[in-house]
Amino acid sequence: MILKTFILLSLIAVIMAAPLLLLDPVDVEAEWAKWKTEHNKNYDTPEEEAKRFKIFEENIKKIAHHNKQYQDGEVTWTQGLNQFADLTSDEFGKTYLKGLKEKPELSGTS
Repeated sequence: MILKTFILLSLIAVIMAAPLLLLDPVDVEAEWAKWKTEHNKNYDTPEEEAKRFKIFEENIKKIAHHNKQYQDGEVTWTQGLNQFADLTSDEFGKTYLKGLKEKPELSGTS
């Protein structure tokens, strides 16, 4: 549980690094093209690009939802796009957080 929380918080911190708030409706295809250029992203096959676009689109929806919560005063920080926006949370964790281990629960403490 601690590792999952750490992964989630790390991903959130990375996402926060970008300034794009995504509060207004977004032209996802235009953002995708801009983002790929900005981060020098190229994919080996059209299938891989389609897969990455779908993940990017889902991440934009999550960011927009979160930033709406920020706008409504429900959370205290915003999210934005960064170089990892074409990865799922699971892919990010397995690629960039590997080797991190959960602390064992201490038994017999009160």
